[in-house]
Amino acid sequence: MFQAPKKLLHLLDISTNEELLLRVVTLLGNLTQGVRQLNIDPILDLPLEDKAPSPDT
Repeated sequence: MFQAPKKLLHLLDISTNEELLLRVVTLLGNLTQGVRQLNIDPILDLPLEDKAPSPDT
């Protein structure tokens, strides 16, 4: 499971400025598309220090 930045939900709030909201959604779409096109696997391709911690079991 992937973790989003902590401020993401704040940026996606409906009361956020429409231009900023469009830019954030476009950025997320572009990042997602790039990851899929390049077949990036965060488990294998991210450096250890950039990986989100595993949830406690």
